[in-house]
Parts: sequence; C-alpha cells; structure tokens
Amino acid sequence: MAAVVALTAIAGGAIYGRAAATGVLLGGILAWINFRWLDSSTRAMMIEPIAATTPILAMKYVFRYLLIAAVLFGFWYYNVLPVAAMIAGLSSFAVAVVIKGFTDIITTSR
Repeated sequence: MAAVVALTAIAGGAIYGRAAATGVLLGGILAWINFRWLDSSTRAMMIEPIAATTPILAMKYVFRYLLIAAVLFGFWYYNVLPVAAMIAGLSSFAVAVVIKGFTDIITTSR
C-alpha cells in the first residue's frame, strides 16, 4: 500500500503539482488508519463473538466512516488540498489488494 501511495504521489506531483502529491499522501495515511482500525475491530470481534453484537462495535464502524468524511469535508470546505487527490490516496488500499491478488495468482501457478 505504501508503494502504491508513493507512486501515485510522485505521478500526481509531477502532473498536478505539490498540492496533489500532498493530497495523495494524506489520503494514503487515512487509508492506512482506516485499515488498522478495521483490522483491530475485526480481530476483537473474532476473539469475543459476544462483543460483535454490541451497539458500541456498530458505532465504531459508523464513526470510522464519519471521521474520514469529516476530514475530507474539512479539506474541501477550506480548500486546503484537492479532495480528488485525497480520494486517490484513499483508494490505494483497493489497488494494493488487487496487486497482491495478481502476484499471489502468478506465484502459486508456477
């Protein structure tokens, strides 16, 4: 994921400037935080299945998305960084998963 963010930031910076590169980096950081938060919530759910039914866990999932939306809205509202670049950084997780899937297919088919 870090490699995808770095390559996207370099390409965005070369084409659109420093603000785009910074937006991609910030979006990548948000994606990493989102992934770690989701990972810890999922692990907690697997350890204690009773905890999976509590409203607090559901609120954590919703709060995670609200926090990311609030950060994006803040940057859009104050016009600090391009939101499209931040969304590109947030998409780095999906791109990294696809790349990992392709590399796993290639290495297991040999």
